[in-house]
Amino acid sequence: MKRVVKKVVCMRLKSARRLKRVVWSRLKTAFFYRRRRFLRLLHPNKSSSYCFY
Repeated sequence: MKRVVKKVVCMRLKSARRLKRVVWSRLKTAFFYRRRRFLRLLHPNKSSSYCFY
């Protein structure tokens, strides 16, 4: 009985960790995308390579 509970807890921890990683990566990409768009709005006359800074 104890072994089954341990297994379930481990599985839940793993899935939570994976979910956290997915959420974090999505937040990061959204942040960078927004920043790039903001910079493009600020400097429309600059070259497109400037947006990556």
